[in-house]
Amino acid sequence: MFNGITDEEFEGVFSYTWNLRNELIGYLKADLISLHQVIVRFSEDIFNLEKIDITKLPTIYSISFKIFRTNYLGDSKLPIIKGNAHKDMRNAYYGEVVEVFKNEGFN
Repeated sequence: MFNGITDEEFEGVFSYTWNLRNELIGYLKADLISLHQVIVRFSEDIFNLEKIDITKLPTIYSISFKIFRTNYLGDSKLPIIKGNAHKDMRNAYYGEVVEVFKNEGFN
C-alpha cells in the first residue's frame, strides 16, 4: 500500500505518535466507566423493582435467591433435603458425565 513513497511521506500519513500504553489506558478507563454505569443502573433497577440492595450480595445467584426469599417465598420454608435425593440433585447440578457429540463428515 505504501510502495514507492519516501520516509517523509510515510511519516506524514499519521497525524500523531501512537503509544500502546496510552491506548490501553484509554481503553481500560472507558471499559471501567461503562461497566460502572451498567452496575449502577442494574443496582437501581433491582432496588426499584424488588427493594433489594445488591451491594450486600456477592453473586447474581445470591441476588436472585434473596429476591425469591424476600418477595416471593412468604411464610413457606425451604425443605432440607438429605440422603440419596440430595446426592442425586447435587450430581444433576454439577454433572457426573460430560458427553460430547463430535460431528465428522467425509467428502
